[in-house]
Formats: sequence, C-alpha cells, structure tokens
Amino acid sequence: NGLRKGLTSTELLALRIRQLEKRPEDLQHAVATIAQSCFRSAHDFEKRFGRWISRQEFNPGELVLKRNTQVEKSMDRKHHPRYLGPYEVIRRTKGGSYILKELDSTTMQRGVARFRLLPYLSREEAAAYPSTPDISNQESNPHLDREVTNSEETLSEAGNESD
Repeated sequence: NGLRKGLTSTELLALRIRQLEKRPEDLQHAVATIAQSCFRSAHDFEKRFGRWISRQEFNPGELVLKRNTQVEKSMDRKHHPRYLGPYEVIRRTKGGSYILKELDSTTMQRGVARFRLLPYLSREEAAAYPSTPDISNQESNPHLDREVTNSEETLSEAGNESD
C-alpha cells in the first residue's frame, strides 16, 4: 500500500500516480477479488434463504399439491387443509408460475407461484422414500447397543425406585 504518516509531497504524488495507473496485475487482482466476493455473496444468500429457494421445475402432466396460503393467517387454520389438490401441471409461464388444471381437466383461472407447489407423491412413490433410517445393520451404527442398554438400565432403575 505504501501510505503512512510523514510522506513528502513527491512520495505522496508518486503513490497517487501508481494508484491511478491501471496496471495489469492490479486489474487482475481487482477482478479476482470481485469474483470471490460475488461467489461468497451468492453462497451466503443460498445458505440464508436455502429453505425457500427451489430449483425444481415441474413438467407438463406432473401432479402437484398447492399450498393453501389463504388460510395460513386465519384463526381457524387448523380446521382447513394445508395443501389442496392434486392438480396437473399444464405449463410453466415466462414469469415462473404454473398453469394448473383439476383432474377433471378444468383449468384454473390464475397461475400459481412455484413456492406454493409441492410434488404429489402417490402411495407407491412415497413408499420408495424411506421415512425412517434403516437401523437393522448394527455395524452401521456403533452407538446402537450402548443406547439400548442405557435406556434399559434407566427403565430398570425407574422400576426399582417405585418398589
């Protein structure tokens, strides 16, 4: 950098001239710094808002559920369904919303935003996704024996205290 207290006018002028020169190594350093800053900013944004960012797109003919956002703030929201549907996707608009239709081919009048849609999984498709981890293989979870023994000891101690 070279800036410090007590510079002469000539030294200060030389530093300012060097700063104004657009030397290739300075430009490369600036480009690298800006690119790194942009990538870091994008990564931080995705980290912060990752729950809401969805890169999934629905193709025509796929079945989706629509989030019932109209009742989310109402007092009796527990009595209304959270998701409506299933609906069939007709197409995606330029703006990113989706045109849907009922299963009886009645087209909805308005497009639906992407954040309101979830893929519809039939029972067969949902069965393909394990809901609980497979713990049948004890070698894959070395803590399983200890957790079971500790919980059994706790239960037996609790039973002894009540006697």
